[in-house]
Amino acid sequence: MTNNSVPKYPYKSLGNKIRSLREKSHETLAEVSGAVEIDTHLLIGIEKGVKLPNEDILILIIRHFELNNSEAFKLWQLAGYDKDQTTVGGFGLSASPTMLVLIPIDNKVIYTDQVHVNSTSFGITMNFMQSAQASNNSQPQPIARLGMSLEHAKSLVTLLNDTLASQSKRINKTQDKSLKRRKQTD
Repeated sequence: MTNNSVPKYPYKSLGNKIRSLREKSHETLAEVSGAVEIDTHLLIGIEKGVKLPNEDILILIIRHFELNNSEAFKLWQLAGYDKDQTTVGGFGLSASPTMLVLIPIDNKVIYTDQVHVNSTSFGITMNFMQSAQASNNSQPQPIARLGMSLEHAKSLVTLLNDTLASQSKRINKTQDKSLKRRKQTD
């Protein structure tokens, strides 16, 4: 190998660590790639040390394996991100305990007319989409993506069913009152 050639496995240490995390949790490549929502071939490349995950994917991997701050920071450093900083991707994953507070910037309501649900043994992701109104041939545009555990999804289904049932009762009562008023005026 000459001095100016690129190593065949430039991210071997990072890949080995991610593979050992996966094996330690007894998960397959398909399970982890599904949970992190990346292509299995990309995960294979990352584990081999051929490909470097971008910061967003690395954060998803860190969250998937529920790494503590110290472990997350070591993985982040193996990737070569923020070498001089004590945070990971702006999330305060440092060696010392930190607290993360997320404040929504914009809390507007976004309406959707389509949803695509993906499920793994770890949870579900819902891709909310809006039909493209500019042209009839356009694909639906994604407007939001939401992921949750299976347990949380079950509680959400219960909540939605209860809310819809309650709303139906209110509509029926309003219609009944309206019908009674019409009969009284007739």
